[in-house]
Order: sequence, then C-alpha cells, then structure tokens
Amino acid sequence: MFSPSGRTRRCRLLALASLHAVFLGAASADTVAYWNFNGLVVTGTAAVAPGTNGVPTSITADLGSGSLSLTGWTGLIDDFSGIALNAQAAAPPGNSLSTVAGGTTAPFPGNGGIIDLAVNFTGVQNPIITVDTRGTAFGFSSGTWSYSIAGGPFVPVVGVNTASTTGTFTTKSVDLSSYNDLDGAASVILRYTLSGATNASGNNRIDNLLISATATGADTTPPVPLAFSPLDNATNVVADSVSQLTVTFSEEIVLGTGNIVVRKVSDDSAVNTIDVSDFGQVDLNVSILGLPLVNPLLPATAYYVEIPGTAIKDLATSPNAFAGFGRNDNGTPGDPLDDTFFWNFTTTPPPAPPTVVVNKYSNGSPDTIELLVINTGTGGPPLDMRGMIVKDFSSNMGSDGGGKYEFTTNALWDSVPVGTQIVLENSAVSSDVDDSNFVVRVGLSDPAYFTSLGGSFDISTTDMVMIKAAGSGAAGTTGGIHVLAGGTAGSLFTGFTGARLRAATGGAGVIATNPTSALADFLSGTNATGAVTLTPSSFGLPNTGTNAGYIAVLRGINPANGDGVVVTTNGTPASPYLNTTIFPAGATNQTVKLTVTAQIPSVTLSDITVQVPAALGAVTSETVSLSGTGATGASFTAIDQTISISSASVTTTAPLVITITEMVSPPQSGASATGNYPFAVSTTGGGGALTPVGVQPVARVIIPMEAVRDTDVNGVALDAGTIVALEGVCTMDNFSATNNQAYFQDASAGINLFSSTLLTTPLVRGTRYAVVGTIVQFNGLTEIVPLAESQIFNLGADTAPTADLLTIPSLLGAAEATEGSLVKIANLYKVSGNWLVGQNVLLRDSLNNQVTVRIQPNSTAVTEPTYPLTLTGVLTQSDTSSPFTTGYQILPRDPSDLAAGTITDFESWVSATGATGGMTGDTDLDGRDNAFEYAFGLSPTSGGSVTPFTSILNKTTGEFTFSRRKPSLTGLAYTYQYHTSLTGAWTAFTPAVTPVSNGGDPVEAVTVTVPAVLLTEPKLFIRIVTP
Repeated sequence: MFSPSGRTRRCRLLALASLHAVFLGAASADTVAYWNFNGLVVTGTAAVAPGTNGVPTSITADLGSGSLSLTGWTGLIDDFSGIALNAQAAAPPGNSLSTVAGGTTAPFPGNGGIIDLAVNFTGVQNPIITVDTRGTAFGFSSGTWSYSIAGGPFVPVVGVNTASTTGTFTTKSVDLSSYNDLDGAASVILRYTLSGATNASGNNRIDNLLISATATGADTTPPVPLAFSPLDNATNVVADSVSQLTVTFSEEIVLGTGNIVVRKVSDDSAVNTIDVSDFGQVDLNVSILGLPLVNPLLPATAYYVEIPGTAIKDLATSPNAFAGFGRNDNGTPGDPLDDTFFWNFTTTPPPAPPTVVVNKYSNGSPDTIELLVINTGTGGPPLDMRGMIVKDFSSNMGSDGGGKYEFTTNALWDSVPVGTQIVLENSAVSSDVDDSNFVVRVGLSDPAYFTSLGGSFDISTTDMVMIKAAGSGAAGTTGGIHVLAGGTAGSLFTGFTGARLRAATGGAGVIATNPTSALADFLSGTNATGAVTLTPSSFGLPNTGTNAGYIAVLRGINPANGDGVVVTTNGTPASPYLNTTIFPAGATNQTVKLTVTAQIPSVTLSDITVQVPAALGAVTSETVSLSGTGATGASFTAIDQTISISSASVTTTAPLVITITEMVSPPQSGASATGNYPFAVSTTGGGGALTPVGVQPVARVIIPMEAVRDTDVNGVALDAGTIVALEGVCTMDNFSATNNQAYFQDASAGINLFSSTLLTTPLVRGTRYAVVGTIVQFNGLTEIVPLAESQIFNLGADTAPTADLLTIPSLLGAAEATEGSLVKIANLYKVSGNWLVGQNVLLRDSLNNQVTVRIQPNSTAVTEPTYPLTLTGVLTQSDTSSPFTTGYQILPRDPSDLAAGTITDFESWVSATGATGGMTGDTDLDGRDNAFEYAFGLSPTSGGSVTPFTSILNKTTGEFTFSRRKPSLTGLAYTYQYHTSLTGAWTAFTPAVTPVSNGGDPVEAVTVTVPAVLLTEPKLFIRIVTP
C-alpha cells in the first residue's frame, strides 16, 4: 500500500508520467544551459551598471554551455535574494539577477534594455526556456523574447511575457518548439527585452534560468550524475543538516529496481537502505533524485553511497540504464585507505560546547536578540564577553549582508554571570545594565556597550543570528560560537560547523526550545521553533518551561525562585476594556485580575507577594480574593499595598487568579504621561526565597496620543521603546501590500500603527480601536507597534475626526505635533511631479510655500485633480537621516480628499502677468518684489515699472496721485504715514482719498489730499503702507 504522504503521491505520479513517455517513445529533455546567479555579488548597497562593482558584462552558464551578455542592458543590476523553484542540480536559493529600471525620471533607462543568451542547439530540438521571476508593482510589466540565428535578424516570439509585477516568485516558461528553424541551429542568440517600469527602483528578479531541449535521433546515452549533495569527497558535512541525499542526472530518469544503500566507510555497514521501487522511500523530480534518510548521519563519520545498475534508467525508446557505482576495493579487503568511491563524504566532529548561545530573536520593532550565558555551566566562572561579535545575516542565510556589533570593553561585559539573559535591541537605549538579577537590556546602537562593525542590522523572516568569538572579525562565520536561524538554510548556515539550531520557518520570531533542559539541546538540530509572536516583555523570560528549568540550573538557584508568568487583565464588569490589559484614565471602581502560572513543569509555587502601585489605591482583605485551581489550600493577607499569599499550589496547569476590586485609574495628561503602573510580584516554592518574576505585570491606562508626540532637537521620539496604551479612531486604513501601515487619531493627536506583517483583521476607517504597543521611530515617523495582533481591540464604529484646516507654514511649524493627524490645506497649486501611485508631487500655496503629497498604494486618490486644490490627508514623514526634521508628506486617501480650491486674485494676477517666484519673487529684477508690484498695479516683467506714483506732492493743493490694484480684488488695506525728520517713529494720518476707476481695468488711479496742517512743515515725508 502506498503511503498517503504528499511526497509519495508526487513520486508516484512522476513515475507514471515517465512510463507513459516511454510508451510513446518520447525523448527526454536535456539541459542546454542553466544559470543560478548565486555567484553574482554586488559590492556596496546600491544597484549598479554592468561592468562595475562586481557585476560582469558576461555570465557563463553554471550547467551546460552558454553565455549571458549584459552589454545591452541599459538599466542597473542588483543581487536581491533568489529562490529554488526551478533550481537545477540542487542549487540552493542564493542571489538572483535583479534588473532595476534606474535613472530618476521617466522613461527610466532600463525600459527597453536587453539581455542576450548565446547558446548552441546542435543535436537538439524543441527548446524551452523556464525561469523563476518576481517583481515590484512599479517594475517591468513587459518581458518579451526574440531570437537570432547565425547573426541574422531577430524574430519575435509571439504571445509570451515572462516579466512580473508581483512580489512572489513564480516559474514562467517560453515554449520554442514551434519555431522549427531553431532545431539543430549552432549559433543562436535568445534576446530578452524588458519594459514598462514606472519607477526608478522598479525591478524584476531573474533566477534559475534554464534552457532545455530534446535530443534528435536515437538516444543511446545513459544518464550520468552531474551533481551531488553532499558533494563528492566533501569533508565538512554537518551531520544534522542532512536529512536527504540528492543526485542530479544529465537527463530525466525513471526508477527501476534494487536498493540504494548509504554505508559507513569504516566497516561497510548499511546506515540507510532505500528501495527505489517503493515510491514512499524516494523523492524523484524529473532528473533530480532525492534519497530521504530514515536514520540520521553521525558526526565524524565517513560515508559512501552504493547505487546498483538496475536502479536508474532514462526515458529513451530503448531505455539506457545508469551503470551504478559503489566502493572499489583497490587492495586489502576492508582497508579503506586504498579504496576509491564514486560518491563519498565525511561529516564533521560534533561542535565545541558554546559559552554563550542565541536563545531567541524577533523580527519586530525593534528587532531584538536574547543571548544566554553558559560558560562552563552551573557554578562556573563569569564569562568575559569583551570583543565578542553579534551579527545577523539579513534576508537569507546565503549572504553576509546584516549588521555586525562588537562588545566594547565596558565593565558590564568583563564578567557576565552564568545564566544571564542578555537582551539586545536594535536601538540606542540601554534600559537595564545591572546583571545582579541575571537580566540586562542593552541597545546595539549604544556606543558605551557596542561598536558597529558595519552592515545594516535588520532581522528578516529568513535569517540567522550568530555570536562570534573575540578577535574573529566581522565577516563570515569563522569564530562562530552559536547560531540560531529560521527559514530555509542557506550556504552560510549549512557551511557552519559550530553549534547551531534552525527552525524550518522564521517569520516574526524564533526561539530555542531546549526540550531536555540541557546544553546538548543547543549544539545541533532543530530544537527551535519559528513563527513565534514575541513581544518586548517576552525577552528576559524563558522560552519554555524546560528552558526555564535549564536557566535556573545555570544560575544555581531554586527553580521556583522567581518562576512564573503573571498576566494583568481588566476584570471590571461592563467595561469596554473587559479582559484586556487596558484601563480607562481617571476611572473609579476598577477591577484588576492577576493570573499567576508556573513555567517550569517540575515547580509548584506556594508563596507569592504582590506590591500594588500606590496610584491605583490600597488593598484590604475585603477587596482581594483568590480563585483558580492554584488557589487550593492558599491563604492571604492584604494590607495597604501588599498582598502576601502562602500555601498556594500553582503549577503550569493550575493557575492562581488574584482579583482586586475598588481600584482607581489615574487621569493622564501632558507629554510625560505613560500610563504604565507595574505590580511587583515575587514567587517561590519548596522552601525557596521570594524572588521577583522576570517580567512584572503592568496595568496600562489609556494616555492621549499627544503624550508620545514629543521629540528631542534631532526629531527623535522621546518615548521610543516605551510600551503604552492608546485609543483613537482609524483615519486611514492599511495602504501597504506586505505589512500594516494605518493611522488612528484621538482628540489630541494622531499616530501611525505599524506591523511588520499584514493583520488578519485589517483596521477599518471610522472604527475606534485601543492598542497596546511599543513606540518606535522609522525614518522620522513616530509609530506604535502592537505587542501582538491580539493587543488591538475593536471598540466599534465611531465618528471620524475632522481634518484641521491649516496653512503650510502653520503645518510645518508644528509638524511633529501634527504628524499622524488629518490635515487640510486650501488653494494649492502644482509645482512638479507625476500624480501616480508611489510618487511624490510638490505643491505650493499662493505665497510659494511648498508641501509634498505622496500617493500611497491602496489610495484611490489616483486621478490628478484640477488646481487650485483643497487637499485633505494624513501628515506623515520620511526622513532617512538625523536630524529627523524634514520629509513631511500629506497622504490623500480617496477622491473626496481632493476638493476644488478657490483661485485667489494674486494667482489670477500671476497668470495674467507671467510673474514667477510667488510673493517674494522678482521676475524683472528691478528690486521690487511681486507683492509690491501686485499691490500697486505695476508690471512684474518690466524693469522700468518701479514706481506707482503718477504725480508728486503739490505743496499748494496737498495732492499727489498713485496707482494700485483695486482693493475690492486684493482685499488689501492701504494706510498712510508721515515723518518730518526721518528720525524716530512714523506717524499715521488719514488723508482724503479719491479713487478713479478705469472701467474694467483692475488697476485704478488714486488721488490723495494731505491735510493742510502737514503742509506747513518745513520738511515732509509721506509713505503708503500695505500689509
């Protein structure tokens, strides 16, 4: 009976398909040329032109024969991570040939760029191109093919497009079998042309590019091995990394009969025997034969593989059998020293016990690592960590692109106690540098404790984190002490022979499971779990109960001392925050519940003390009660701020619930409010000493958003790293396809809500939410990152906030306080930019103050409006360098945010006269700015139009005349002042003013009559003033 496993079903179907092909007499497909691009490495961090920074102009095929030319590529090239979907010869996922549009403005130089593949089809027919590809929304939308034979004209291949604008790799194919002139052609150029990119960073990744064809004539050639995994004669195979052997043949194969055997070189004993006729024991994919190992390989052992001549055949009409291979005894039987093998390899010795291990890490905000100090074990001396290096490998395990940080000579690191959990955050904040409680929390960017050795520290969903020995250098894995990884293993992981763990998936977080509470759990294998939701409070706590037990042993303490997890919840009946960790501000009669659960399986917690924050009120025996199975036999006292519990029976499956009623939640206001009120909980059992638990429970009171909007002089959020509870109405739902970027706002301010992964329940505009999260900052933008999606609470539909009507100066003058809020600015005009998704557009007001608009993905405000425009949107920020005080942008959400504005008279004057530069401009360079020429009806484009006076003061009549634009149009007020000596202040006076209109002319003549009393002055100076 066949096993129902997915692998077996695939193998069975492949075998049936192969038999069908034999029956029809079909020829098998051969590799003509194949490129995996794993050797493409761009030096530096930016895409470059071919022929520079490590990018060649020609790339030779990794399998078969062929050459790829980039001389016709007019864009840029990068080496983004690849995939293994269409991989040949078991090539691991590594880099890809990443084509980038480049340039700065449309049409972008990569559009129309070409990649040429030179191949030889002699002896083959019916060629097919297959390739793994992915792109970006603004990348190349068209990827067409053509071919040339012997230097002739290029012939287009009709109806194919292998470009991609989606962010997921897919395998695409181009079937050339209908182009008969290619069959047998000796000199062929296959040309790939890309176009359609709408952004300079738009790209298309190309990986595992395979050109295959079928042989012409009778096939008399048996299949031969092309590649092995592990490699033949390899001496550095890490035993735990090999769960399957793989051999790639030169053509498609079918399986026959017999056993493939993995044997020890030392005594020929069979370690794994694989019956090729049992589809449940093999994994066949066209020409790649996988041999899963039921029995794991052992460290420091030499192996060889034996394949009989009956096991493998090709698909020819008269099948050609592979001859097989095994051990060739060249001398004394059983003596391995003079024997030869077709496929043999040796596993490495077991890794040296690590002195410090990576216990867990999170791909969060901020990225966080936890190290556990082991040294020589329980009771051993402290560990000197000065000069050690911690690093990540950013986005895959095949490139060394992550951040590297060296431990400084600070006294914190010279003698770290065994059992210490070192929490390292990707920030500059070091919040706890006292290791007396075996937990420290340090920022990787804090120069007192770490020195950056380069790279960008950014943990990804597939990544590995390593701690290295002092003096081992930042690059590579040499000197590695321990590795924790998550996701598909890349070459740097598989090539590392030291202590290491890997979870099959990475995702949000990876933990070491430590299942037997022993050091051996950290040495090798898969004692790790990925896709774990880790919050900042998870760090400094054990990962599992068995991990807690091991840490207690390392510290040499009673395991019950300080054991346990304590969770705070709101137990107030009818509260909108019931069963959450949140409390309203300024409320009375609140009920707090503290749930205590042991973490170590062998521990029973009997004694517990709780110190209640004074701000929440005092406790009495009438306001405290115990419940839960862990309360069996317990007694307590409750006086003032202290609850003391004895004779409890709290275990991992028997929690204790402490309920406290008649609590108050203090009011919150001002920039200093955090709303955090921690309870101090200590636990023990078995006669141990009361010890604080690793992470204290906290009651979180809602604070106004304005409390987290304050920044320092460099624009850095003062509350970065603080966990808070906020509440507001969603003003902009998610606009990202790969993570969560939304905004919500209360009566005081607004903020971005960010999650590195998409929420399963997206935020909805017009809905009120409460969120518990960490304040972080990215490119100047202050954000709240929920501790988990479960810490986002939907409070129902509510009235959306009204946008504040601001001017550009008032907006930018209080940008940080306004960031994250809905704003509105009236009467804007376009300066530059393309109104397209993913683009920035520069707008101005009538005074030439400027502001940037960005059209985000998922915005429906994609049709360019008419101008003047009254714009509504959320104010955001994107500033990549300190000080973070620029880069503010307005994000319109939908067409209703683009309302018609009102054309001002000044704009009408600008349009009619051709003035440039706004109010302060001087188009004709006559020394009179546009505001002056506008107010007095002058020409801004004529250097001779400098004075509005048409007649000077007549001393007899007291009259003079000047021109002005009609106040009924401008709204300007004209006032008059005089002076007799030009020393001291001017004095206002009110003359007789007689305007003389000239019909529809917007400029009028004005006669001014000065009071007679002023005409008696020996000297008289008069001026006209406008606002």
